[in-house]
Amino acid sequence: MTKWKLEIKAPFLGIAPGVHRNIVNDFWGTYWEANQSQMALGMNYDCTNPNYLAPIQKPYEVTGTSSTDLIQYISDYCIPYQSISENAYAISKTNLYYITQYGITTLKTVTNMVDGQSLVHFNNNLYYFYNTSTAGDIGKFNLTDTYDDDWGSTVPTGHAALELAIHPNTVYKNNLIFGNGRYLGKYNYVNNTLTPQYIDYGAGTLVTDVAVTGSYLFVSVVFPALWTKKRGFIYKYDALLTDIEPLDCINVKYEVTALHVMNGVVYVLYGGQSYGNPIEGFLGYISGSQIIKLQTFSGKSPKFNQISEHGGYLAFVDNYNGTVYLYGQYDIGTNGILIPYNQTNNTTVGCLASPFNGLMFSGILWTTVHLYRLPYNSDVSGNYSKYSSWSSIAQIVGDTSNDSIIDNITVFTNVLGDGAGVTLKIKYPPSYFKTLEVTGNGISKHIFRNIDIPVDIFYLQLEWNKYSEINPCLIRKIIINGHTREK
Repeated sequence: MTKWKLEIKAPFLGIAPGVHRNIVNDFWGTYWEANQSQMALGMNYDCTNPNYLAPIQKPYEVTGTSSTDLIQYISDYCIPYQSISENAYAISKTNLYYITQYGITTLKTVTNMVDGQSLVHFNNNLYYFYNTSTAGDIGKFNLTDTYDDDWGSTVPTGHAALELAIHPNTVYKNNLIFGNGRYLGKYNYVNNTLTPQYIDYGAGTLVTDVAVTGSYLFVSVVFPALWTKKRGFIYKYDALLTDIEPLDCINVKYEVTALHVMNGVVYVLYGGQSYGNPIEGFLGYISGSQIIKLQTFSGKSPKFNQISEHGGYLAFVDNYNGTVYLYGQYDIGTNGILIPYNQTNNTTVGCLASPFNGLMFSGILWTTVHLYRLPYNSDVSGNYSKYSSWSSIAQIVGDTSNDSIIDNITVFTNVLGDGAGVTLKIKYPPSYFKTLEVTGNGISKHIFRNIDIPVDIFYLQLEWNKYSEINPCLIRKIIINGHTREK
């Protein structure tokens, strides 16, 4: 008889690399480290603190949310409103809103707007991009009391309607730069000139996002291709746009859907689709004339309005399954990890932003519109979600000549409060499992003896759904002891 021991312990390192949609819910992948997880649809957990594995924070509904008007874009930073500094702005299908940390208020219904797209704070004004039933336009708000809903098509030099398309935007010095269907447009406030068709990428193309870092502008463009599979290009320009010729161009095999600058790094979200259905999504960053791939994830790559930052992590929402992912380092000098941080639980995914500390996301659940915010530290009261779960990668403990037996399992947690706990399931082929309840007020070491399960391969699953949403159960370490015996 030979004894063996496995440890699953902090730091917990998110989803194991190489796990993606093609094997989602397989659970028997063994690649990488024991403290990493499989990718299961609906799985959510928090390991942003390297000391433990935790259930996710429970999102709460933002006060004043309309049940019928989907929020489509939220500013990712605070913008003053009538001298009140702690506000953000949002645009929906038909309305313009301002948001505080605790509620949302309608500013106005925009004339003829049927599809709000984006907004930006520029030169002490708020510019809002939207589509009517026939064309696009830009509105202007002076942040006090004056609105001009059709400003872009009537006021500046070169005024014109925009394309009926998405309108991502960014700002560099005197220029407001925006996507306009097949065109890149710009507005210069010094000479009050709007040029909505400044660069033309050709028939059938679409500018999907724009981003500035340093003195460079990056523009992602999708080109049509056969069999509904699209390809993308990322163009690099001098951000002043004095020359329409790009400084560089990156050819991407897949559709590029979003760009985001964080700490000077240009992150790229891209993915593959076939007949509108997602194959898988990718996260990478621009290095010279190439994209370095960082992670693969299940679902559909997010759009320009579905990416933000949270607690030092890049945050984005899968535009198909509604999973909110975090990507970043859990400590200085460590590799980046991918965490399925929350689930929007929406049948239609809206937008994602973080104008205050906690992430905000919108969506439609069947026919009802929602706007949620995640608590962050103690800025607002919040509970932990029962809809949290974690599944380890599979562990192989058998060999060619002996059976393997699990003898006992020890789980180390925080000192549990009233009602705290987690369900631990040991799962093994073909579809067997044994359930252990990790609970007990005032206890932090939980020992389960005489388990006596014969396994050659198994994985562990944690589920918080039976226990307190106020007092969490935090996992620090799991030790599995076993032995082999002759067959």
